[in-house]
Amino acid sequence: MNVMSAVPADRENALLEMCKAKQGQYLPIWHGPGSWATTYSAEFRSAAKELYSLYREKGGHYQALRTMSERFRNAGIRSCRGCDMDINRVEYLFKVHLRRPS
Repeated sequence: MNVMSAVPADRENALLEMCKAKQGQYLPIWHGPGSWATTYSAEFRSAAKELYSLYREKGGHYQALRTMSERFRNAGIRSCRGCDMDINRVEYLFKVHLRRPS
């Protein structure tokens, strides 16, 4: 199934642009300077969660993770520590940040 063709392109592009703009290290205010406890910004998580929901609706959980990884990589979106958004990092993003209620 081609999940990408089933998702509205304008919404998908807007969400990917938000992830691209808000990628990188985000340090919560309660962590002091020099802290290693980086995470994803709320805006990044929100856009990624909506992307996951769109992709899951069209292809199921694992297809959604694979599609997110592919789209993030194609768009040059990196993890909060600057790594390639391979399937393992996207799965971690989902498990730790996206499956919880906002």
